[in-house]
Amino acid sequence: MFHVKQFPISVPENCLLCDNKDVIKHHELHDYFLTREPFSIYRCPACDLMFTWPRPATHELPAYYKSKEYISHSNKKSDLQSRIYQLIRNYTLRQKIRLIRKFSAGKRILDIGCATGEFLNQCKKQGYTTTGVEPDEQARGYASGVHG
Repeated sequence: MFHVKQFPISVPENCLLCDNKDVIKHHELHDYFLTREPFSIYRCPACDLMFTWPRPATHELPAYYKSKEYISHSNKKSDLQSRIYQLIRNYTLRQKIRLIRKFSAGKRILDIGCATGEFLNQCKKQGYTTTGVEPDEQARGYASGVHG
């Protein structure tokens, strides 16, 4: 199991987009697949942004991306583990889109830390306008090359 740091569950002080101080906890979740860490989804009633919290510190991000358990950036379908991963990933992407539809009527997605862009690609196929930001050069290169 990959583990970077156990974050204390905290409350964001303000909206990451509009700086509104009245953000609302929308959902509590766990990353059962990779880190086992808890996180929450918050919603800003002023601008309707939904975001995950807590966010890892910038210096901790490389540990997430370079973990041997994190195979999202390769997207190679040559071995059994990767093929199983692809199936699970596609299923979870569909589940995420269903959740978005359930809790938001909007049709715009901003994904910060979009990895290889697979989630945004699926959203785009479902009629969403998508924007992705990816700090990892390898993942960003793959996303740009495959998804544009």
